[in-house]
Amino acid sequence: MKINSNLDLHFPNDVEIDTDKNEVLLNEVLQAQDKRSFKCVIAILKDLNQLNSQILVNEMEEYCMHLQTSKFREDVQYKKRFSTFGFLGEESYSIPVIGQIPILPDNIVPREELCSKLSQLLQVAVDRKRCVIAHGEAGCGKTTLAYLTLFMNNHGLVKNLRKGGVIWLKLNNASSAEILLQMQHLLLSLSDDESHPPSTIDECKNYLSRIISEHYKGILLVLDDVQDSNAIRYFHFHCATLITSRFRDIGYSIYESRNLFELEPFHLCELKEIILHDLEYTSKKDHCITTKMARILEQYHRLPICVNSLRSLNLASSREVNRQLLGLGTKLDHDMHHNDILQTTLDFVIRSLDETSRSRYQLLVVFANSDKVPITAVSLLWSQDIKFIKKTFENLVHGGLMIKMTDARSGNRYYCLHSIFCHYLLEQYPHSVGFHRKLIAHYKESCRDALYQLADDGYIYNHIVVHLLAAREVKTIKMLLTDPKWLQSKLDITSITHVLNDYIKCRQILNDQEWQEVSHFYRFLAANMNTLLRADCPSLAQLSLSKTEWQVFSKKARDIINKNDTSTIYIEWMNRDIIINSDDSIITAYLHEGAVSDCRYSNDGRRIVTSSWDGNVKIWDPISTAVFVQFHGLHKICCCCFSPNRRFVVTASWTGIAQ
Repeated sequence: MKINSNLDLHFPNDVEIDTDKNEVLLNEVLQAQDKRSFKCVIAILKDLNQLNSQILVNEMEEYCMHLQTSKFREDVQYKKRFSTFGFLGEESYSIPVIGQIPILPDNIVPREELCSKLSQLLQVAVDRKRCVIAHGEAGCGKTTLAYLTLFMNNHGLVKNLRKGGVIWLKLNNASSAEILLQMQHLLLSLSDDESHPPSTIDECKNYLSRIISEHYKGILLVLDDVQDSNAIRYFHFHCATLITSRFRDIGYSIYESRNLFELEPFHLCELKEIILHDLEYTSKKDHCITTKMARILEQYHRLPICVNSLRSLNLASSREVNRQLLGLGTKLDHDMHHNDILQTTLDFVIRSLDETSRSRYQLLVVFANSDKVPITAVSLLWSQDIKFIKKTFENLVHGGLMIKMTDARSGNRYYCLHSIFCHYLLEQYPHSVGFHRKLIAHYKESCRDALYQLADDGYIYNHIVVHLLAAREVKTIKMLLTDPKWLQSKLDITSITHVLNDYIKCRQILNDQEWQEVSHFYRFLAANMNTLLRADCPSLAQLSLSKTEWQVFSKKARDIINKNDTSTIYIEWMNRDIIINSDDSIITAYLHEGAVSDCRYSNDGRRIVTSSWDGNVKIWDPISTAVFVQFHGLHKICCCCFSPNRRFVVTASWTGIAQ
């Protein structure tokens, strides 16, 4: 409740407060938790009876201060909890979000009634941790509806999501390696633990399940454009989930209780609103489309994406709109299925572009299997500057032929192809070997064929193997996968998971003999994966030299070091041949002349301290056995250990002295 300045309080003429008459009102004020009400009542009490109301005034001021402090603490905890999230929605109801979010086109149709129905299902799902599946055909607007419902419509749902946040993941046909990368990225965003993420999907799932159940109980997980039920299993957590898919039975065997939400077809007036959005100077848009054109348009009641793609033809007048619809109508048949209408329309739109625009768009087929279309790579492919590429991409986004995405956390924006257009390009140009070779040739030219010296443009290190596979350049693939310099460059820029993923992709195109040559490097990287996930991991050259096996890798590393690197000090096993060791992870270090009296790991496991009877104390690396600190203490040191913060070492001697 809120108390205005005309509040009628009951005070007698004497100095005593009539508690019986005012008890109900004052209790309501205390429960109102409204700072303005407190100030108002305090002012009234001070004017009427300064002496007898002083105690009550003090109590109310203390309570008001308590509320302010509690609100401040809640704000601090809220900001700390969602420090790794981005925020979407209206400023007063912004929702913390993690993930890659689509940016909606300017001619979007609100569909408020449909959003309201989905919002009601989602409110129940958030409260009871259930699953909602939004089902519809390809191109029917599932992703758009999910975005509108979460971030632009229902304030009741927004208030719930503001407390728990949203995780938005676009899965498509993601492979297990790509899913692992998404899970690792998500884990690093949700967890305060700065150590390396787990190296398997099952481990990531267990960690994520625990973190979400303990710290993010009200969160909503959005799995967008799911095409494989196995992918859902990896993200089956104890939280509310929204799945968009073109398959009705997706997740049927995974979720015990799920609500299926069928997207309703678009009405003719909504389709008109999409296609006529650019006609600014037309006063009566409802009469722009003839009856014959309307019948053609009605065939797209489940394909708004196709209607939107017609905007790429620069429909500047109602006459132009009708002309293009008439041309499209000659290619359509009322008996056509959904996929046939989709294919025919996309083919009509692409062929209606001018020859230069069409040829440039066709080259984008090389990015059909990528999660983004990089501007720098397209600049090489099109031989155009960055400014021109951005302008062209914006025109393609306006016409619905591309999608603009934003990273909710960093705010970075990038472009990608809708899965529908990816399929179309792959079907139209299945033999795009020349396109891929052209792109690779440009990259090789930029680094003078030394691929390990490629500049990091945020794309090529992650995707070069994909392009090499499509270009059928097996020789170059083998060279990269067995080159320590390339592997080190990619490891520095990406992660060990990306590196191992390259070997998995290439296994299917290599014969047994070729794989035998490559597999040694794969097994070396896989065996040392946990070490290479560390922030302070040694170089691949040093790691191979510090092992008693992996001779093929260490030989290549030694050759590279001898030719190119004379400034860095490396440590190598000299008695490698006489060490009998079935486990390559066992390391032996000869660091003391006297007997070793004690050895201890640091709390983080990254250093070892050893003491000896000769009085020497050494701190060294357990991977490379390199000594970081060495000092001479008293004779007959019997024990040593690190301080909890790893900044100090204490030693004890049989002489009765500790240092």
